[in-house]
Amino acid sequence: MKAMVCEGQGTPETLKLTDLPDPVPGHDEVAIDVKAAAVNFGDTLMLGRPRPADEKVIPGYECAGIVSKIGAGVTDFAVGDRVMAFIWTGGYADKAVAKAVFTHRLPPDMDFAPAAGFIATYGTAYHALKDRANIQPGETLLVLGAAGGAGLAAVEVGRALGARVIAAASTPEKIALCKSYGADETINYLTQDMVSVIAELTDNRGVDIIYDPVNGLLVEQLLERSTAPECRLLVIGMAGGAFVPIPTSTLLYRQLTVIGLIYGEAMRRNPTAGGIKALLTWHTQKRLRPLVSEIYPLAQAGKAMQQLKSRAAKGKIILSMA
Repeated sequence: MKAMVCEGQGTPETLKLTDLPDPVPGHDEVAIDVKAAAVNFGDTLMLGRPRPADEKVIPGYECAGIVSKIGAGVTDFAVGDRVMAFIWTGGYADKAVAKAVFTHRLPPDMDFAPAAGFIATYGTAYHALKDRANIQPGETLLVLGAAGGAGLAAVEVGRALGARVIAAASTPEKIALCKSYGADETINYLTQDMVSVIAELTDNRGVDIIYDPVNGLLVEQLLERSTAPECRLLVIGMAGGAFVPIPTSTLLYRQLTVIGLIYGEAMRRNPTAGGIKALLTWHTQKRLRPLVSEIYPLAQAGKAMQQLKSRAAKGKIILSMA
């Protein structure tokens, strides 16, 4: 197989297209001829982790393709099935192996590119909002970084769960995109004062939930001045580059709850976390519209990762194995 490989600790620039032996499915696993793989922020973190110089790693924790082999014990899939899978590592390749329990058939109307980036973004949004924050119809949800893959998924899932969604983004084009994906209200955080706008939009009550894939200096200000009693802050990422400390006094006096989550780890404990079956039903009902903004060939995975890190992309960035 062909794969983008990093030897030792590296960066997107150190990825090399390499020929490797085809992976073989073990017990309860399926082999997949990968057609598309998602580029996620966690992939960049994977490359930067310290490891021995001779240790090879293939980034990519979700992909979509066609089942090519079945491991022992697998009864729910057959060769030829169109699937998406969460695999933790190995997605930047034209072949991969996935646990059957983390593999899902594609709806007939879903192409490989949007399917490749579906599980992490939509599963995270559902798990965060439904499983962890217990969002209720009528509550106000503020989504930061709302035009990115994670943000747009939260906008759609929040609306599907009955929330009023305020989407925060940085350009007029991104604001328009958020509106087209169902945001009830929008804020351009570069040209508007978020605290005053949120106060106006909520009659000074504040928001009930903050969905934060960015984690920047803005969060501390919002927690102190823009939260309703018992607001829940969902910390799902650090696209802003570093985690921001939150004073415990703010949590106390504002009666806040901070919830950190890593969806992949939640699935290790409970494979049904994230409501993928419900999400795929919503997709079939046209309630979810995964956005693929850019598709790169496998050999340009490093360039795709750099584009993601720049935070210029809207929706998902996908690698194509075609």
